[in-house]
Amino acid sequence: MTVTHLAFALGLSAYILAGVRFEERGLVTEHPEHAAYRARVPAFIPRVGRQAAAPAVAVDQSAA
Repeated sequence: MTVTHLAFALGLSAYILAGVRFEERGLVTEHPEHAAYRARVPAFIPRVGRQAAAPAVAVDQSAA
């Protein structure tokens, strides 16, 4: 890997990480229930082989 490729990879990684933070902030602003979802679900690396006990979410079928 050349120095240019390394600089590009680091810059792009920083850009994506910053973008994720702004996107999450916007999602919580527009959809307050996203905060509970974000607390249950990992951001980048999924939990493999481990089921977290998530509370059941009731879905209102009458609104459809």
